[in-house]
Amino acid sequence: MIRKRKVKVKDVVLPHSKAKVEFFKSYLEKYLSILVNSEYISEINIVDAFCGKGEYSDGGIGSPIESFYAIEKVIQSSLYKAKSTTINHIINDIKPENTKSVIEYFDQKGGISGWNFESHNYDFEAFKSYLYNLVDNQTSKTRTLIFLDPYGYKNIDKATILDLTRNNKTEIVLWLPIANMKRFIDKSKDTDLAAFLPLKSFINAFFPDNQDEIFSTMGVFEFINKITMSLRVNNLYTTSYYIERDQANYYSLFFLSPNNLGFEKILEVKWQLDEINGRGFSQIKPATLFDDEFKLEDKTKKLDYLKSELKSFLVISKSNLEIRQFMLLNEFLPKHFVPILKDWLKLEIIDCTDSSGKKVSKILTEDFNYKNFKNKTHLYSVKYLK
Repeated sequence: MIRKRKVKVKDVVLPHSKAKVEFFKSYLEKYLSILVNSEYISEINIVDAFCGKGEYSDGGIGSPIESFYAIEKVIQSSLYKAKSTTINHIINDIKPENTKSVIEYFDQKGGISGWNFESHNYDFEAFKSYLYNLVDNQTSKTRTLIFLDPYGYKNIDKATILDLTRNNKTEIVLWLPIANMKRFIDKSKDTDLAAFLPLKSFINAFFPDNQDEIFSTMGVFEFINKITMSLRVNNLYTTSYYIERDQANYYSLFFLSPNNLGFEKILEVKWQLDEINGRGFSQIKPATLFDDEFKLEDKTKKLDYLKSELKSFLVISKSNLEIRQFMLLNEFLPKHFVPILKDWLKLEIIDCTDSSGKKVSKILTEDFNYKNFKNKTHLYSVKYLK
């Protein structure tokens, strides 16, 4: 009898890892498409700080190669050909065998005009210095997107994350093993073992004033949300996207951007990947006869929640700009709330007037777009009447 060789987990791309890379690639495509179409941007840095392998034994591919395909797609588009922005693709991994795997893959593919590739094997402390130099010395026409997928959380702290965004031209996608961290928190309640000190230090940076709450009964989703909200400083827009590894075992991606449009685009990715809740990735469960009913119930609950939030917000008259901002910060898109406003306008349960006091008879999705937000275009105000 011939025994099959056991495949090591690190040699395959598991569903939760695939979901993580898909999230990053989906956003990267949107990010690049916007920037190569901007007359103000001439250079883009895409940085994968813990890149891992390029290709795995099961045929799966990692973030550096998926990033390459996203870059290739944009470079070959008509948007890029009209402008020719330089795209710098920078990877780093402390293990030389990982970057070697990526380099070999790229050597087989060949280069692309406009794509500059760099590879490094720094530990993260050394790579931080490289990153600080990169973001601090980039010009006003350069933008940077950094993917941080660390081996654990010991290399990452809040100060580093915020420092890397201090130039207001850098966005970050951060991956954290939330379930592992939460288990460590629960284990460390009554101990000061040295093994728990890095996690305690990490948590203290995010929650200096409520350690007792964090180290007690907080659930994993609340924990994710607390980290997300604690990063909304220095005019940063932040959101999270949970990824289920297995039952009750969740990881999370966190997104930070100084740009309102970037925030809208990451929300589009979340709703594209999770059309029911826009929150995260769950493992495929066995199908049941009631799946459609459950989906409809979830959608109804989400719609009811959205209507309730919108009603409360519009008790006092708000402009189209304020409505856009409020909805985005609550992680809804114009496609979600505009149909509600249209229905309410027909039912005459909202008052919609322009700056001259004239009644507005039509509400359009584009009234709430980024262009109006950027130009501070106050088209009209809306007030809920009931």
